[in-house]
Amino acid sequence: MTKASYLLVHKLHFKAAVFLYSALAALYLVSLFAAPYSLQFSVKVLPIIVLVIIARRTLDGNTKHLMSAALFFSGIGDTFLAPSHFYHFTIGLAAFLLAQLIYCYLFFKQFAWHNNKQSSSLISITLVIYACAMAGFIVPKTGELMIPVIVYLVIIMLMGVSAILSSLHWLVKVGAIVFIASDSILAIGLFSITLPAYDLWVMATYYIAQFCILVGMVKSREKTDN
Repeated sequence: MTKASYLLVHKLHFKAAVFLYSALAALYLVSLFAAPYSLQFSVKVLPIIVLVIIARRTLDGNTKHLMSAALFFSGIGDTFLAPSHFYHFTIGLAAFLLAQLIYCYLFFKQFAWHNNKQSSSLISITLVIYACAMAGFIVPKTGELMIPVIVYLVIIMLMGVSAILSSLHWLVKVGAIVFIASDSILAIGLFSITLPAYDLWVMATYYIAQFCILVGMVKSREKTDN
C-alpha cells in the first residue's frame, strides 16, 4: 500500500469513528427522555470508549497514552455519576479530577506565552474571574463536599487557562471552554437550582467538549508532522 493509499484509508477510518461517536452520543442524549433506566451508565460511557479508540489509533507517544488515560478516567467518572447502583458522587468527581489534571499537563506542555495574542490573555483572565464568581455562588451550597468541589474548580480553571495559552489547535481551546460550561451547568443543577433539560445540556456540552479536545489534539499532531 502506498503512503497516499494508507493516508486515505486512515482518513476514512477516522471519519467512520467520528460518525460512530456522534451516533452513540446522540443515542444517549435521546435516551435521557426515558431516564433513569437499567444499564444507563453503559450507554452513557460508550461514546467515550470510541474516543479512547480514536486516540489510540491517531495519536502517538506520550500524547496517545495521556489522552487515553484522560478519557479513561472520564469514562470512570461517567459510570459513577450515572443513575445506577454504582452512583457515587465523590468517586465520580475524583475520576474527573484525574482527567483534568492530565489535560492540564498535556496543555501546559504546549505552553507558548511568546506566541499568545492579547485576546488569549484576556480570555484567560476572564476564565479566572468566572471561576471565582462560580466559587462564590456554588461553594457555600456544597456542604460537606466543599473541599473536593473547590479543588476541582481550581483544577478545571487551570485546565482552561492552560489550553487557551497553549500553541495547540483552536479546537482544543474551544473544547476546554465548553468543558467548563458543561461542569458549570452540572454544578448549578446539583447545588443550586434545577435547570430545564438539565441532564441534556450537561451531556450535550460534555460530549462536544471531549470531541473537540481530542480532534484538536489530532490536528495539532498533524500540523507538527507537516
